Amino acid sequence: MKGKNPFLPRTARKMTVASELRHGRGGERIVGHNGEINAGSKGELMKQIAHLMSLASTNNLVTDDQAVQAEAAAKRREEVRAAFASTARHKELGESVADELYITQNREGIMRSVLNRMELNDGEIPVIKLRNRNITATFATSPASCETQLVRDNFFYPIEYYLEARPYMEMQEIRRNKTDVLEDKYLETLQAFMVQEDRILFDLFNQTVGQANNFTSVFGSVNPLVLGRFRNQVDRWNINPEWWIIANDLWVDIAADSGFQSLFEPLARHEIVLTGQLGTILGMRVKSDAFRHPEHRVLNQGDMYVVGSSSNLGSYTDRGGIETSPIDQAHTGIPGRGWMMHLQQSQTITNARAVACGRRT
Repeated sequence: MKGKNPFLPRTARKMTVASELRHGRGGERIVGHNGEINAGSKGELMKQIAHLMSLASTNNLVTDDQAVQAEAAAKRREEVRAAFASTARHKELGESVADELYITQNREGIMRSVLNRMELNDGEIPVIKLRNRNITATFATSPASCETQLVRDNFFYPIEYYLEARPYMEMQEIRRNKTDVLEDKYLETLQAFMVQEDRILFDLFNQTVGQANNFTSVFGSVNPLVLGRFRNQVDRWNINPEWWIIANDLWVDIAADSGFQSLFEPLARHEIVLTGQLGTILGMRVKSDAFRHPEHRVLNQGDMYVVGSSSNLGSYTDRGGIETSPIDQAHTGIPGRGWMMHLQQSQTITNARAVACGRRT
């Protein structure tokens, strides 16, 4: 049985607790202790979110729960030392880190939010049942490449590939480093999994340009009229646009335009720091990577995508999460331990009509 997970992400940098942020010295709190953003109107709320996004680009913004658990960093250093002394503890710690990685992927990952999940067991092969024949499927053949294929049957067999990471710690590194070494390795490994998944997704999105919807270039600011036309690229195919995925700089346009205030629907509980979901506009859930660690952001400035529901968009396959195997370098004479981690998956866009790509220049 696995022990209590000693790990919590995003604590290596100096933390800024969201509920402690104020407007100036002694001013009103921006975020309450209950996680709600303090705002008297939709317009004020949108500006508060923009302010938080700006702070997130230069600070390690965390929730109260994250800050409390982050105080366990010293304990985690002892966990790492214990892993060097015990083979069983080494394996257990690797499983704990893998579990935390998988939780973060499912919570923050854009790909896992928008695509339909298909879990496969041993002995099963990935197969996607299509609603229509003669469609063009866009799919990843490896983490670095994607292809398109005309499918004349009602079934498509996507290609599975591996995402891999090898977090490794030398004893010398642990003794010399004053920061949380396990946290550093976690961030590196998260980049190999969640960030890579999202990069593959956006490569697939960009590959669909011209199949059904043209690329949209926006000159100037984004306003409700521009968004309505952009949204219509998906809506005109009788597909409900479910997500509007945006780079963080676009929220400045949204917050500054009074026309968006009547269209904006806030979340019942604002967990934007954890999930990156900002609210709802024109019936679409607005999502951004603005609150991620800077190295984990995948959207370029001005990027935006409108995508339909997962049932219309496409699927990814999963074989139960991240698998981990303990490794060491005892045969080299260098004291150190780590893990070989891998994830087997596939990603496929089966309906190019459900994707609209654009950029504000």
